[in-house]
Amino acid sequence: MAIVHACAGLLVREKFVKPEDYRSFFEHVRRFCPSFIPYRYGPVEPLEFSVDESQPVSFASYYDNSVIWTTRQGSVEGMAYSERDDRHSGVFIWGKPSSFDVVTLKEFLQEIEDHYTVDLAYIHLLTMQEIELHRKDYRYLVAPFNCGVCGIDLLTAIPNMPWAAVFGAPYLEAMGAKAILQCQAYRVEEWKKSIYVQVSESLDDVDRSFDEFERKRCDIKRSIGERFFFLGRNCRSEQLVPRFSR
Repeated sequence: MAIVHACAGLLVREKFVKPEDYRSFFEHVRRFCPSFIPYRYGPVEPLEFSVDESQPVSFASYYDNSVIWTTRQGSVEGMAYSERDDRHSGVFIWGKPSSFDVVTLKEFLQEIEDHYTVDLAYIHLLTMQEIELHRKDYRYLVAPFNCGVCGIDLLTAIPNMPWAAVFGAPYLEAMGAKAILQCQAYRVEEWKKSIYVQVSESLDDVDRSFDEFERKRCDIKRSIGERFFFLGRNCRSEQLVPRFSR
C-alpha cells in the first residue's frame, strides 16, 4: 500500500506566542534536525533568524500564533502553533520517510523535555492501508496523524497508538507508570519526565507489515489502558482523559 507520509509531533504546556518563543524552540530543532527548520519566518517580511542556511526554505510565515514552513526540496513540511484555549502549544512535522531519521528524532524528543513540559509526543508512518481500515472513524483515528494531534483531541482521547509515543506526566499519573513500563512493546524506556514506547523495531514495519503492527498496537493499548485511546464515536462516556495542568 502507498505511504502518505512520515510524521512527528509533540504537545507542550509552554505557550508559543511571540516570534522569540518559536525562535527559542527552533534553536533546539536546529541542534538535532537541521533539515527540518526554516531560516526565516515572518508575517510579511522575514524576521532575522540565524541557522544553518544550507537548508533554506521556500516558504515560511508567522501568523495567528502559528509558524508554517517547507524546505526548498519539499521533502519536509512543518507547523508550530499555540492553541487558543491556553492549553497546549504543538509542533507537527511531516514529509518523506527518507527524510526522517528516527534515531535523531528520538534524541530530539528526549532533549526537548529538558526545556519544555511535554504531555505527549509521537513518531508515526501514515499509510493508505491505515486510512482504509479506519475510514469510518477517519476524523478521530487517522486525521490527527495527517494534520497533527491537537490538545482538543486529547480532551477526548489519544487518537491511536502511533509507532512511537512519549507519554508525559498526565499519562504517567492516569495510566500508571508501572503499567506503561510493563507493556509488551518492542522498546520501552523510562526518561527523566516521561516514558518512551516503540511498537516495533522499524518505522517501515507500519507499511511492510501493517497487520502485525495493528495487532501489536492494539495489544499495547489494552495493556496500558485502552480507554485512554479513541474507542468509537458512541463510546465517549467510556473514555478516560488525564488532568492537564494549565
